[in-house]
Amino acid sequence: MDSRLAASCAAGLSLVPIAPIDGKPTKAPRASNWNKPRSANNPNGYSNNAADFIGCDGFNFGLYHGASNTLALDLDDMELARQVFEELTDQHLADWLKSPERLEIKSPKANRGKLLFKLPEGFKHANLRKFKHNGAVIFELRCGNCQDVILGRHPEGGDYQLIGNPAAIPNAPAVLLDMLQHWEAWKPCFDSALGIAEPPKISPCKPLKGENLTGYRNPIKEFNQAFVVADVLTRNGYKQVSPDRFIRPGSSSKAPGAVIMRDCKDGVERVYSHGGDVLNDGFAHDAFDCMRLLEYGGEW
Repeated sequence: MDSRLAASCAAGLSLVPIAPIDGKPTKAPRASNWNKPRSANNPNGYSNNAADFIGCDGFNFGLYHGASNTLALDLDDMELARQVFEELTDQHLADWLKSPERLEIKSPKANRGKLLFKLPEGFKHANLRKFKHNGAVIFELRCGNCQDVILGRHPEGGDYQLIGNPAAIPNAPAVLLDMLQHWEAWKPCFDSALGIAEPPKISPCKPLKGENLTGYRNPIKEFNQAFVVADVLTRNGYKQVSPDRFIRPGSSSKAPGAVIMRDCKDGVERVYSHGGDVLNDGFAHDAFDCMRLLEYGGEW
C-alpha cells in the first residue's frame, strides 16, 4: 500500500476511491454515494481506514473535505490569482507555497497550485466558491461536499504530488474564511483587481454660481488640490489595507470594496466603491465629493 495513503488515513483524513474509466485516471468519482461513509452497503464511500482500500490498485484517491474538515485553495491560474491576492490582501501566495509547514497538492500542469488547510471546528461549510474572470476560472475555495484528488495520476498525464505532513495541516488563514463567509462582498473586488471592461462613470458636478466671473476660485478644485481621497476616507472610518484599497466602516467582511481610481481622463484622483456605503452609487467620487457625501449628507 502507498505510504502516503496510509499516512493520510492515519491523520484522520477521509478519502474517496476513484476508479479509472476504461483504464484511464479521472478526477471525478462516478460511483453513487461516494460522499457517504464507506460501509458494507456502500463500498464506494469515503473512509479514513487504509484497510478499506486494499484492492484499489490503479485508483486515484480524493480528499473528502466535508468529513475531513478541510479547505482547498485551488489555483487554476497561479499568476492571476497571485495578482488578486496581492492587490486585495496583505497575503502573498508565494509565501504560502514556499512555507515548510504547507500541505500542497502539486499538479503536473503548469501555472497550477493547490493548498490544503484545516477549518475551525464548527465552521459552516460553504462547499464551493469559484472565481471566474473573462470566462476562465482563476481560483476556487473548495470545502464541505467537495473532494480533491491528492494521490494518483492526472487525466492529462503525470502524477499528483502530496507535499507536507497530512497530520499537521495548517489552519485556514482568516482571509480565506472571510471570503467563504462573505463571497458576494469579495466578488466585485476580485473582478476589479483584474481590471474592468469600462471605467466607472464620474460623479456629475453641480454648476457653481459665479464660476465665470473674473478672479473666481473654484472651491471644489482647491479642495481636491489640498486633500487626497485617502485623507477623507480615513478620517471617516475607512480602513486602508493597501495604497489603493479600503474597507468601509461597519463592513461585516474584510473585503476592501473601496478602490482608488488613478487613471481618470481628467487626471483627478477618485474612489469607486463596491460596498454597502453611500459612495456605492455607480459613480467614482473625488475627494470633495467624498467629503460632501460622508460628512454633509450629500449637501452641496
